[in-house]
Amino acid sequence: MPKIIDHNHHRQMLLEKSLLHFVKVGFKSGDMRGLFKALKISAGAFYHYFPDKLTFSNHLIHFISIRVSKSVDQFIQSGEQPGLERVFKWLAACETDLLSELLLLIDLYRSQEPQRGQIDRSAPIDEFLKHIDALMGSSEQGKEGAEVVARFLTTYLVGVLIVRMWAPQDINLIDFKVFLEKFSTTLVGAP
Repeated sequence: MPKIIDHNHHRQMLLEKSLLHFVKVGFKSGDMRGLFKALKISAGAFYHYFPDKLTFSNHLIHFISIRVSKSVDQFIQSGEQPGLERVFKWLAACETDLLSELLLLIDLYRSQEPQRGQIDRSAPIDEFLKHIDALMGSSEQGKEGAEVVARFLTTYLVGVLIVRMWAPQDINLIDFKVFLEKFSTTLVGAP
């Protein structure tokens, strides 16, 4: 009797293991042969699921976006009130994974070969903006400028992750939250 394989599940498992592999070695310095060896899969079997490196890269980016979405959904389900407090609690809970995935995305973009097509650069940013907006609760509360707030917070949080990567013990996440609250207060009170 032939072996029955759930191809979608198998593709997801390949992406999960690929993500772990590339977080360790980097996308630019890692090669496909090294990936095949780490996955214990032949090149032909791998290319059955991902016809080329660009397709694989886009699937990997989408896979990362799904992981972030799940973490946000779980956090929203926890009943925490929307706002900066919830954003920073989520960031603290997912900091290591988010930083690894952010660095991998940067590495993917840096390793892109322009003549081979384009990696979808806007999708992860658009997804992250939606997540930050959901954690803040801005759109659902009908707040004006919800998109601007989400864009600002996204930029700020990426910076926070990078600063924390360089000096994780020097500045804790609460300090960044307090600074942002003081900044917001100053900005609102400014002429």
